[in-house]
Amino acid sequence: MKQDIKVFVISLKNSKRFYRLEKRLKKLKIKFKIINGINGLEFYKKRKLNKISDEEKIINQIGRKMSPSEIGAAASHLKTYNFIVKNKINQAIILEDDAYPSKKLSEWIKKSIKTGNNEITSFYAYPSGFIEKKSKRTVLKNIGIHNSKTHLFNSACYTINNFTAKRILKITNGKVIGYPDWPFNTITDQIQLSVTIPFMAIINDRGISHLLHSRNKMLVSKFDRLKKLIPKPLFEILSIVFYLFFIPYIFRKYRNFNFYLEQFFLKNLYSLINNFFKIYHDQRKIFFNKKFYLYDLVKEHKIMINNNYKVTNK
Repeated sequence: MKQDIKVFVISLKNSKRFYRLEKRLKKLKIKFKIINGINGLEFYKKRKLNKISDEEKIINQIGRKMSPSEIGAAASHLKTYNFIVKNKINQAIILEDDAYPSKKLSEWIKKSIKTGNNEITSFYAYPSGFIEKKSKRTVLKNIGIHNSKTHLFNSACYTINNFTAKRILKITNGKVIGYPDWPFNTITDQIQLSVTIPFMAIINDRGISHLLHSRNKMLVSKFDRLKKLIPKPLFEILSIVFYLFFIPYIFRKYRNFNFYLEQFFLKNLYSLINNFFKIYHDQRKIFFNKKFYLYDLVKEHKIMINNNYKVTNK
């Protein structure tokens, strides 16, 4: 049977994570193409990171350098967009090799559910970010597509169309200019992020992460050490005030106003609003709640939580 929605799996060569996803997709009878991921460390060793990234734009955008592994992850998605555009693929689903999809993804593909221009729909949750509780539309009888109110870190399993892929390549000029999730600003570039609920996939690297260590090493700060000394409820209040009053931006930790607005101000504003009115889904909380997952993902969700997270936000 013809598969109108093309599926791409991003994976580094000889990745130990790939074979599990391969087995799952074959069981679901989902045809897919492997996109060989870009190993940022190899470009770094050859002093060729500038071929796939723009360091000046990265620093201006996010206020710091990115590790080679982060750059490689972001560049791998841009490589996939290039393939989509070059081959005139209308609709695509992109998975990183630590994704584990529900069988509902197969149904989504069979029914050729379309994603519109300037829209990206992710099939899973990842802290942080806020989502509208009311779905904009329902698909597959019980799957709702919910628009985000803020930036989301949900780029490991999602659907995108040709128009949006082409726009991202234009925005980035084909080079890494910021986070892999996402290489654009949802406010200024007006690209709408959304999430399916119940979630149709789980991201579980099972302890094999290609960039977590390098990213965490770069993100360690005095602010994180201070966090351990203050009771959690008090720290959360102080953190909201800290970001809502633009203190990091004023002191030039972050230079790009729109980036700061998207990543910090709006997330803390909606967090404050939600503390009083509970009108949005907070990904930090629903991520841990198995009720938000399809039934064939519940077992995998438990494994993911036990292996990777301390459950503190049930």
